[in-house]
Amino acid sequence: MRTNGPGKGGDVNGEEVLFRKADGVAYVTINREEALNALKWSIMQRLEELFTELEQDDEVVAVVITGAGQKSFVAGATSKRFRMPEKGALR
Repeated sequence: MRTNGPGKGGDVNGEEVLFRKADGVAYVTINREEALNALKWSIMQRLEELFTELEQDDEVVAVVITGAGQKSFVAGATSKRFRMPEKGALR
């Protein structure tokens, strides 16, 4: 599969988030099958990037989000990758 569209397109080698557009539909695939597609910070950042750009794309009328493989859509998050901000950091 080849990805195209907003931001970081290219081939799928090593990509954790795959993206393609066809006929007004954006297809986003979480591509961490070995970890049951568990989210990590870099994936969350990439999704935010993609969705921000898709909001501005008048050609896209729907977004389909899937997970790679047959076992899991998204198994949650890799907790060691998410840390609470220091106390007082959020204001």
